[in-house]
Amino acid sequence: MVFTLFFAVNIHAQISPAPDPTGGGGSDDDPCVPSCLGNVLNISTGFDQTSGTYNTPLALETNWQLINAPAGSGLGTGSPCWDITPYPSWSNFPNATWVSPFQNPAYNFNNWPASMGAFEFQKCFCLCKDGNVTLNFEVMADDYVEVFLDGTSLTGTSGYAGYHFMWTHRLTVNRTVFLTAGRHCLTVKLYNAFGVAMGFALEGTATGANLLTSACCDNTGNICGTKVHDVNCDGHINPSSDPGLGGWTIELRDALGNLIATTVTDANGNYCFNGLTPGTYNVNEVMQPGWAQTYPSTPGTYTFSLLSGQSLNATFGNCEDIHETGSICGTKYADNDCNGVYDATIDTPLSGWTIHLYDNLGNLIGTAITDVNGNYCFLNLPTGTYTVAEVNQAGWIQTYPAAPGTYTINVSPGVVSNAVFLNCPDTTEPPCDFHVGYEYTVNNCQLTLTSIIGSLPTGYSVMATQWTFGDGYSSTELNPVHYYAAAGNYTVCLTVTIFNGNECCTRTWCQDVKIDKPCNGDCSIDASVHWTVDDNCLYTFTTNIAYTGMPVTSYFWDFGDGTTATGSPVNHTFMTPGWHYICVTIFAAGTDQCCYKKICIEVFVECDPCGHGGISKSLTQPANPVNLELGDGKAILLDQNVPNPFSESTLITYEIPTEFTKAQLVFTNVDGKVIKTMDITQKGAGSINVVANDLSTGIYIYSLVVDGRTIESKRMLKK
Repeated sequence: MVFTLFFAVNIHAQISPAPDPTGGGGSDDDPCVPSCLGNVLNISTGFDQTSGTYNTPLALETNWQLINAPAGSGLGTGSPCWDITPYPSWSNFPNATWVSPFQNPAYNFNNWPASMGAFEFQKCFCLCKDGNVTLNFEVMADDYVEVFLDGTSLTGTSGYAGYHFMWTHRLTVNRTVFLTAGRHCLTVKLYNAFGVAMGFALEGTATGANLLTSACCDNTGNICGTKVHDVNCDGHINPSSDPGLGGWTIELRDALGNLIATTVTDANGNYCFNGLTPGTYNVNEVMQPGWAQTYPSTPGTYTFSLLSGQSLNATFGNCEDIHETGSICGTKYADNDCNGVYDATIDTPLSGWTIHLYDNLGNLIGTAITDVNGNYCFLNLPTGTYTVAEVNQAGWIQTYPAAPGTYTINVSPGVVSNAVFLNCPDTTEPPCDFHVGYEYTVNNCQLTLTSIIGSLPTGYSVMATQWTFGDGYSSTELNPVHYYAAAGNYTVCLTVTIFNGNECCTRTWCQDVKIDKPCNGDCSIDASVHWTVDDNCLYTFTTNIAYTGMPVTSYFWDFGDGTTATGSPVNHTFMTPGWHYICVTIFAAGTDQCCYKKICIEVFVECDPCGHGGISKSLTQPANPVNLELGDGKAILLDQNVPNPFSESTLITYEIPTEFTKAQLVFTNVDGKVIKTMDITQKGAGSINVVANDLSTGIYIYSLVVDGRTIESKRMLKK
């Protein structure tokens, strides 16, 4: 849904007149000089008014300024904001960039609810005469955003709808307002609710016959930057791995070297000199003991010719002074032409590879993981002899260095030694590479998931999807809906298994999900569960609600066999006969709260689950179904086998309370045929190692049966 907001009220702002755009040569009767009239002003984030072009990611944002930040965010007054690389789940505008108070979308600060204070961004414009101005723009943000003109909200309470980073939830404003001559400011208030990623993007224009260009409205400029810890001392600033340094003094000097102003970097290393008139400036840092400057190069200062309305970036990098020690650094590359020689035009960095460091006796003394650019470092090493080796990964062949494939390096004081590794993709293994991910939305305690499965290798098809929700529950649905009973951070993982008839492989994608507003307490719901079964062993479950204090919003079913469902009524077929526990959680919600009621029943399945021969005996439902009271002290747990899929053996763990007398694991194929029954003799927590060398490739089901009742079932894949 697109939120299009139209307003019929006029805003008469009481502000001071705009400065004379002619510098004193204009007429009192007509201060609008043609050279200053813009008529259409681009207010998009990432647009540079001075050059008329759009900034690239990691550049200083020039069109909007950060004017306020919440306490505790580590950002000082007047800190810069940045054009950033979009977070993977964000949508994009064609003519705007994402902006953040941090240089990396992974940096964030949770400032929700709104009472914690907003990150405030501002874009100002000027009119030389009273007149109408049309504001036409769209906004996306992670997570909440509200837009103001001279302190009056343009988005109203709908600005708090949330999830604006999704294209369908973007906010749209298109309105014409009457404004008096002078300076007016648009303000964006940004709130981040889940501590994952944050930023906003705005695309649009301000249009009016009396609009002044940005330079005529305010000809001052800014010089901002960041003081960075150059961790690997390579003289290159990497925002994803080089953190900011707070508490460093930055000096601003004029063209003759006279000190004009000083400032101190905030907790994130940011600083700004704002409101500078056009001219020549020099910027330098004040060195601190124990550090060596690595960026910029000699003389280590900046000299700028600041233009009207321009914003310039002056970033400094320093590494810890290691004059008494040395370092070993390097890069891990994919040798894409497999020739054993690094070629910058085709060989690409490899992240997530493990590099080991050994002393001269062969003892492992250090481990590093290559970053997104393939880089790694072992810093502050005492002088001596070291061996550097990579840990090879499946599907790759090392091509450099030659045998034995390691480096022997003599570390000297103050010297950074280089150790590069090249690996070639092993084409002898069958290709099984595909992308797995998912998108999600959170509504109170409800998590709605949408799986993303990329293009599959030729001949492969999806065999199974497995979700784990981080609270002990799982699902095999493609796009499940899950409900949480408690607030907290949960790691939600999607595992997809594909198969080509001979070989199978899996990919897993995990994300952290934050539940801030769970369902609180037990609902005052009077309800019962009823079921029917047809001749094909298809069960239909229905909830009958006699009373609820709040409107029911959703139903979540758990059939105890690894499958779940939503809604009411729902249909289900059990793969094994015997007793089954079925639970439904009924969720209800009011204006500012929600609650839930869990009802469980047990059903004895007597018909052939595969539908061969229909119902074996007449089944009737009790007039008053029994609702079971379940407690943690009597919990029965059956975990997913690990690994899954497996080739030779796999481990199944379980937990059975001591008051039960008999338990079994029953293994069936997908047709319901029992292929093995195994008695469980160990009560409490236990595990069983299943060896299946002679088992054919395919999907199998294992069920935990306690005292003749099937408690839970899981699926496993033999490859």
